[in-house]
Amino acid sequence: MTTEQVHTCSYYCDRPGCLKAQRDELRDRLEGLDAEKGGDANVEAVRAKLLHRSRVGLAKYGVTTERTDLTRADWLNHLQEELMDACVYIEAARLNELFGNSEQLPTPPAQAAEAVERVAEALWVSCSTKHKLLEKAGYAIDWASQPNIIKRDYHKQARAAIAAMQAGEGKA
Repeated sequence: MTTEQVHTCSYYCDRPGCLKAQRDELRDRLEGLDAEKGGDANVEAVRAKLLHRSRVGLAKYGVTTERTDLTRADWLNHLQEELMDACVYIEAARLNELFGNSEQLPTPPAQAAEAVERVAEALWVSCSTKHKLLEKAGYAIDWASQPNIIKRDYHKQARAAIAAMQAGEGKA
């Protein structure tokens, strides 16, 4: 940033001319880095993905993260939503790794539904740390009062455990 472009100031100046000059200088530096491409292939892969996501975001939303219409609270809400999505993706990947695709899990016959329920409840009870945290937070800690979304995950685990036991019995 030269003195001909803007007055002499720090990078914390919020005058429009200074902000533009700072942005342009950083862009020029980044473009210079493109020519230098470093020796870490992982860093380069992440950098390429960030650039791609930036372009996709601009095409999709018509704005960049340089927008000024959002408050700090708005940005934090966006971040929280993205992190919650990430948690869902992690859980799905973790469960698929442990139990395979849920659609591949065998559906128990009607007479086995009670066994699935008992195994699911036993799995739920075995998570005593979660129960203590839920109880401290004022939530009900009995199986019957758990929401279906919680029970569903334990039912999946129970079906997988029953199927694994049945497969083991077939080999014996």
